[in-house]
Amino acid sequence: MKLQVAIDVPSMESALQLVTKVAEFVDIVALGAHLLQSSGLNVLSVVKEAYPDRLVLADLMALGGDGREVSSFFAAGADIVSVPGAADDSAIAGAVEAAAFRSKSVVVDLLGVKDKVVRAKEAHRLGANYVSFHAGVAERSTPDYEMNGLLRAGKESLVPFAVAGGVSLSNIEAVQRACADIAVVGRAICTADDPASAAQRIRNSILWRPVTASTRGS
Repeated sequence: MKLQVAIDVPSMESALQLVTKVAEFVDIVALGAHLLQSSGLNVLSVVKEAYPDRLVLADLMALGGDGREVSSFFAAGADIVSVPGAADDSAIAGAVEAAAFRSKSVVVDLLGVKDKVVRAKEAHRLGANYVSFHAGVAERSTPDYEMNGLLRAGKESLVPFAVAGGVSLSNIEAVQRACADIAVVGRAICTADDPASAAQRIRNSILWRPVTASTRGS
């Protein structure tokens, strides 16, 4: 299982300080919408040039169906671009086409999608490399929310998936048991007193066990 850190701070300087502290412990560095909108796409280039062996995700939830917007993120240095699950099928297909042209990847983020399992399967059929079973703060604050429900949905989808929203050291083992391909950690790393130590503890808790079709469906 890969570890992704989600960074969405207001300045490039703050972002680079965080990346410098945690890069050695993560596989994917996701740069969020607020950061990209305030600092511009140049931050993608800076991070990728500094850490060429890490995957860089432009987490802007791109909506452009013609692929031109997505292509600009890839040209700036992104390896992966996120597209919202609520987007039209044509938008997802356009992003997939743009990614394929550059041998890059697309993740469809299911934040706010009611039937995540159905949409995950649809996104997979449209060519998305993987989907993100993502529960936002509002969803996680509802009385009936439980992380295990999100994990069960991911496993039930039978497609490559990430888990995002409240992932931390306390539940990283459950995320891996659900056969997730990627664990997305934001606040548990970025707002820790010692982000490097927090990232290292989560990294060390991950068992390096391959995810296969048989384990995903078991």
